[in-house]
Amino acid sequence: MLVSERNELKMLRGRLAGLENMVKLGLRLTEKKRMILREIVKISGRTTFTSAVDRVSRELSIPYSTVKWNMMQLRSCGLII
Repeated sequence: MLVSERNELKMLRGRLAGLENMVKLGLRLTEKKRMILREIVKISGRTTFTSAVDRVSRELSIPYSTVKWNMMQLRSCGLII
């Protein structure tokens, strides 16, 4: 197995663990959370949590507090860092 394949497998296992954590916590991956995750992927650079919340809020025209609340749930499940 190549290093890149190993890294991809590790990443996928991490995402699966994050989704399992959501289920354990009784959280759903709502459409809003999916939109936020897609936007976070677009950022794909080193940024602080606060600046990511701000950018996602502006890009999606969703209130800052709503984005922050959803991103905190995603972070607590391990789907984002």
